[in-house]
Amino acid sequence: MSKFLWFSWKDKTHPLAGGAEVISTELQKGLIAQGHEVTLITSMYSGARKEEIINGITVIRLSAPRVLLPFISVLYYLTKLRGKADYLIEEVNTAPYLLNYFKKKERVALLFHQLAEEVWDYEFSFPFNLLGRYVLEPTALYLNKISKRTVVMSESTKKGLLKYGYTESTVAIISEATDLQKLQPNETIKKAQDFTVTYFGSMRHMKRPEEVIKAFASSLRGTSAKLLLAGGANEKRAKELLELVDTLGLSEQTTWMGRISDQEKRELFKKSHVVCMTSIKEGWGIVIMEAAFFEAAGVVYDVDGLREAVIDKKTGIIVKSNTFEKLGEALKFLYEHPDICKKLGENAREFNEKFSFERTCAEFIASIEK
Repeated sequence: MSKFLWFSWKDKTHPLAGGAEVISTELQKGLIAQGHEVTLITSMYSGARKEEIINGITVIRLSAPRVLLPFISVLYYLTKLRGKADYLIEEVNTAPYLLNYFKKKERVALLFHQLAEEVWDYEFSFPFNLLGRYVLEPTALYLNKISKRTVVMSESTKKGLLKYGYTESTVAIISEATDLQKLQPNETIKKAQDFTVTYFGSMRHMKRPEEVIKAFASSLRGTSAKLLLAGGANEKRAKELLELVDTLGLSEQTTWMGRISDQEKRELFKKSHVVCMTSIKEGWGIVIMEAAFFEAAGVVYDVDGLREAVIDKKTGIIVKSNTFEKLGEALKFLYEHPDICKKLGENAREFNEKFSFERTCAEFIASIEK
């Protein structure tokens, strides 16, 4: 039995938690299931407990501004936990912990879901975007490349790290998975009568849901096709997107669903013919995987993490130009060729059925035990 100290900005219960936290939690639960001990050092949020046990994971939350959390976490480790674990897992999300420089005898492994890079331009205003993209992140990556164990979720992320001087032998790729339950034997898939295009996910700027809206308008406005928009957005962002829907004349064809439950998500994917993702980049297109369980074809931009989630022209379509005009053409093609769309969805389900957290956890453990 080994003891793991896991450092991350957010845990799965955090209000801003997303797909990365789902994956990390499942990895932690997998370690617990094998008899290991896991303690998660993460951030405090309003209404949370300072310390609690969730699914066997000891969660310790520290109060600190986002940019200072790594410093406070390392200080907590140095004063209370240094040398008391076998492994330190540093989940890299913009602000580094640099645990390789503070460890005692523990093995350190870095876990990257993705590199930020161009995301800085979408999530931060000038000049902070330039500072982050060209100074902070490259510096952190340079300092962290001494790690002997680095785990990533896609070939794109690995290639990105190799550009910063990481070595091939120290970077391992593990497969993705999701906690959304796959189609059960007693469930059936019944697609909507009208061709249905879905965007599911955060409405943040770096996710670019506008591209899906504009693509739909360019090719399917005035047809029987429907556009479903589901995911979290603050009031300002929701207003922006709904105004775009109205301006493009899509109000009658579009349904704004907002945040939905996992059960509602299952029903959404069951009736969707196509699910689109147009993010600036992803660690992996988890939404595409989840939709594939219910035979929805993925139509995505050719960016990190999405190009791995779709096999072009077999499980969906990769839009090489990354423009809404070409995305619209892809949607129009599938609208006009329902048999091809159906086949892509069936292939997507077959391809994604092989992924599981049991597999992902086994790969993760193997990669950090090297």
